[in-house]
Amino acid sequence: MELMLKAWYNVLMLFFEFVSWWYGKGLVLFFNKIIRAIKSIWYKLSVPSLAKTLFSPWKRITSEYGKSAAEISRALVDNTVSRLIGFIIRTVVILMAIIGIILILIIGIIILIIWPLAPLLIILIPIGTLL
Repeated sequence: MELMLKAWYNVLMLFFEFVSWWYGKGLVLFFNKIIRAIKSIWYKLSVPSLAKTLFSPWKRITSEYGKSAAEISRALVDNTVSRLIGFIIRTVVILMAIIGIILILIIGIIILIIWPLAPLLIILIPIGTLL
């Protein structure tokens, strides 16, 4: 009898530990993972740096202006094309970062909505299949 009481006590303690972790520390840990993932995308794709240098020439490729009109026009075209390529590539990377962050937010919000219900679903789904 005493052994059975200890077993039920352990099961009850395990249940209460799980519930306190799931609705407390586990939820906070998951929320922090979402924040870390967003920061990771933001800084690994260096969005602030790309935004500051949005109109800079690509890979600092520039041409020196010469003295003749042909050299000046060629340098002007080269520099404009280099800036245009830099703008396009930086804009695409910034947009990819924003899309990634939005996807993480959407998935995170969905999981945060499901999170409190997940233990109940684990219990209710088998019961529903039995009916």
